[in-house]
Amino acid sequence: MSMNIGVFCSSSNDLLSVYHEEAQKLGAFIGQQQHTLVYGGSKNGLMESLAKEAHQHGAYIIGILPQDLRAHSSAFVDEVLMVESLAERKEMMKEYADVFIALPGGFGTLDEIFDVLAEVQIGVHDKKLLIVNIDHFYDALLEQFKVITERNFNGASNKNSYVVVNNATECIKYLTDNAL
Repeated sequence: MSMNIGVFCSSSNDLLSVYHEEAQKLGAFIGQQQHTLVYGGSKNGLMESLAKEAHQHGAYIIGILPQDLRAHSSAFVDEVLMVESLAERKEMMKEYADVFIALPGGFGTLDEIFDVLAEVQIGVHDKKLLIVNIDHFYDALLEQFKVITERNFNGASNKNSYVVVNNATECIKYLTDNAL
């Protein structure tokens, strides 16, 4: 079954190679399985590593970019959707994607993670989020999630709105086993 896979990740070029390698593995899987990649559309950082590999393996790629970042559009995108703002980009990604994957990233990626989880909490959608904790990148955030739940700031039922995996291989296994 083909899916639209929304991926949140960094557009920074100055990252350790392990992050790029994991993004490439995920991109290859998306292409090999004929899924559609829905992402930020940038020609930089993990976004570009992911898109290049997805493209080389036959994925259809939708890049969603704010107008201000038009010059940063990846050459591997099949369909570029221009929006006015980052907020509009998030909304469009949530509309297009069937499932979300968060690779390591900065404040923009964190914003996307929180937005997806908050909407699950209030019942806007029930789409799954996979957090790929490469090289323990998200350990501190996941510890905070635990505190939020333990102190009743988040309903216990919301614990199931996300899944934590340690690398692209585990992410791919989860997607395959659960046919989201």
